[in-house]
Formats: sequence, structure tokens, C-alpha cells
Amino acid sequence: RRVTGHVVGPAGEPIGSAQVRVEGTTFGAMTAGDGSFAVTVPGGAQTLVARRIGYRVATVKVAADASEITIKMEKDVLELDKMVVTGVATTVSSQNAANAVAVVSSADLTNAPAQTIESDLQGKIPGAVITTNSGAPGGGAQIQLRGVTSINASSSPLYVVDGVIVSNAAIGSGLNSITNAGGGITNIQDQPVNRIADLDPNDIQSIEVLKGPSAGAIYGSLASNGVIVITTKHGEAGAPRVGFTQRYGQYTMSHQLHFRCFTSAAEANDWWTNVYGGNGAPPVAWQPVCNDFEKQFYGGNPASYETSLSVSGGTAATTYYMGGDVSRDNAIQKNTYYQKQSVMANIGQLIGNHINLRSNNQFIHTLTDRGISGNDNSPVVSPGDIFSATPTWVNLQGTNGNYPYNPFVSSGANPFQDAVLVKNPEDVYRYIGSVSTNLSAYASARQTLDFTLIAGVDAFQYNSHLFSPPNAYFEPADGL
Repeated sequence: RRVTGHVVGPAGEPIGSAQVRVEGTTFGAMTAGDGSFAVTVPGGAQTLVARRIGYRVATVKVAADASEITIKMEKDVLELDKMVVTGVATTVSSQNAANAVAVVSSADLTNAPAQTIESDLQGKIPGAVITTNSGAPGGGAQIQLRGVTSINASSSPLYVVDGVIVSNAAIGSGLNSITNAGGGITNIQDQPVNRIADLDPNDIQSIEVLKGPSAGAIYGSLASNGVIVITTKHGEAGAPRVGFTQRYGQYTMSHQLHFRCFTSAAEANDWWTNVYGGNGAPPVAWQPVCNDFEKQFYGGNPASYETSLSVSGGTAATTYYMGGDVSRDNAIQKNTYYQKQSVMANIGQLIGNHINLRSNNQFIHTLTDRGISGNDNSPVVSPGDIFSATPTWVNLQGTNGNYPYNPFVSSGANPFQDAVLVKNPEDVYRYIGSVSTNLSAYASARQTLDFTLIAGVDAFQYNSHLFSPPNAYFEPADGL
């Protein structure tokens, strides 16, 4: 027989995308946007069980002759009935989980704009240590869930996106070859970008973090540092829903060193002789100006922007979610940026009452140029070091594209010239896709038997170019 009805909230509001199942059977259905559902029920008295994230599980008795019923659900303030993912095909209620599973929802991720997922997760996972390699755009963060587990191996957790283990490789661009920050092109001091930064936070439904021994029991030795399970957004039954977000902003310095200003030639000469240790007159005569190197170098970039568009919806049997994002972050340092374009298409198809098919597809393109920053010493290339050693009466900006040689550092390096001449673009094209099939073979009041098949691929193409022309002042000092 066929039973129809509605699932409503505490105030009688309809609840869409709730799962309604006949207890002890494999029969079930999903509610539409207005909370309505229709499910096949065996003869005799039965029990319907309704589940929805954010609500407590509701059970209702259905009489043998009933054909219509209303199920009322109560809010789950403590979220004890929330289902958490503990493996590719394993879910369990939070109150029954053997280990604590930290969950970060889509709303928590996108409350404040951030360049990458790692930045979005800061302060939202209890016990996690998240540090960034530098302030350069494009990511470059490290996450430790279980502390340091090895002397020389990585402490990065395993990342799983829609059931597919994805790469979080960090590939050095070779920048340290010209800055002498370390030996070899792949040296860790190169401050590379983590590949998990490619993912778009706007397309993520939830992130679940497994830190306990259960992670190793499911994923083996790959999970020795913990597992971060990422679930992307899927469509919900109901009318098409359109989401649009437009953001504009400007990056600015939060703190400055505030270098010394010199008010007279006598003061400048005294500094040159007694502090710098120079002989005779300064190589650049004192001028009655005080250049704010930090403000000149770390500012003036165009505004950053992000445009995000998504469409989702479907029927009780077929759901879809399609989203796209275009963003560009113009960092505070001159000529540094991070831009991303991504497209996602997720489709779900329910066949009968037992088979559920899903297809998830993400296409991502990122382009970034992080400039020279951080631990760079060839012998002095880092902007902060150069500005600290250069008196503020010196004009490093130059005129008409001609940048002066800096006689106050041994390499003669000028950060304004470096920002124009040295280019290190990193161009990445990436595809993450998966197809999953779930077969509900058996269900009873206490047990269920499901078979899940997942096939996926994570492929990316990484192109990096490093251009440091010979007319850069610091070039003779890099030994190349």
C-alpha cells in the first residue's frame, strides 16, 4: 500500500530533504521542499522513522488502514542524533560514535571569506594546530590533528573528498634557487602551496575530522595523522534554488615596523658612522623626506573579488547541484595575487527504493604568483630585511620604471625592482570526480546491510615558471 504525508517542524513548518523510512525494511523516500512524501508500506501496522540533520529522529506508528500521516520533528540543539561519517561507507550517530568527530558545516566555513580551506578551518577544529608557511597568497598551510607523529615524515592528515583520497602534495617552484633560502629546487623552505587549497570552500557541505584510532582502522597507515573527510554539496528535492554571492574587499597591513625618520643631515651622518659602521659620507646624501617603505610596497594593489553562483534542486528520485566560482585575491605585496576558477556538477539518482547513484565532478583552475618573501637571503632579498637596512631618506621606488641600486645592502637588491622583474607564476588545472553506487540490501529495526561501490579520480597538471632576469641587482649574488 501507499502512504503519503508531510514532515513538519516544531511550529508546523515543512521540512524538506528529510529521510523517511519504514522501520525494518528497505522502503523509504525523501521529502520534497514542502515536506511531502510518498512511501510504499507493507501490509499491517508499521512504524515510520524520519531523519533530518539538525532535528531529532522521529518515529510514528502507522495503523494498518492509514493512508496519510504527519510526522513532527523537534530541533536537536545538542546535535546528538546527527549522523557523522567515519569511513567511505560508514555513518553513525554522534552519541554512539566511539571517538569524537569534529564537524564543520558549510555555514561555519563561509561565515567569513578566506582564500583556502585551511584558513577557513582555523579555530573551528578542537585540538588541531593550523599554521601558515607565510603570508603570501594562495595557501601554504599545515594542519596537525594528532601532533608530531614522525621525526622526518609529514604530519599532514589524509584528505578524502566524496569518498576519493585526494592529493595534498606541495611542489617547490625553485624560488629558493635564486634566493639562497635553502639547497635544491624541492627544499621545504620554498614555501610551496598545498594542493588541498585548490578546493572551493563554497562547494563544501561539511567537513568531518577523524582523529581517533578508528581512522586508522578504516584507512590503514595512510591515516596515521588523522583523516579529514570532505563532503561536497548535493541537490535537495524541491523547486530550483539559486544562490549568488558577490564579495569585494581590500587587503591591508595589520601592523607596521615604522622605520626611523631622519630630521637633519647631522642625524643621518651620525647614524651612518656610529650605527651602520660606514666611513665618510653616506652613499646617498640625506634628503628632507621620510619614505614609508612598508606603505609604499605593501599597498596600492587593486581590490580583491569573489563571485559565486549555484543552482540546485530536483525531485524525490533525481537531484542536482551545479556551482561555479571566480575569485581573485590581490595581496598586499606588489604584483602578488591568487586567482581561482572552479565548476562543480553533482547529480544523484534514486532507482527504486534500493539503489542510489551519485556522480560528483569538480574542475578547478588556479594561478598564483607569491613573489619573494619569507626566508629569503641571497644574501639579502627579503623585503623586510632590506627595508630595515635602508635609511628612509632613500627613494627606492625610482621613476619611470628605473629602480635605483641600493648601496646599503651588499647585494644592492631593491624590492620594488624585484616585484616587477622576478616572476614565478604557478598554474594548476585539476579534476576531482567520483561515481558511487549504494545498494540497500537489508534493513531491520536494529540492523542494515548496504553495499557501496565508489570509483574516483584525482588528477592535476602543475606548471611553474621562474623568471629572474640578469639585470636584477641581486642576481650576481645568488651563485647561479
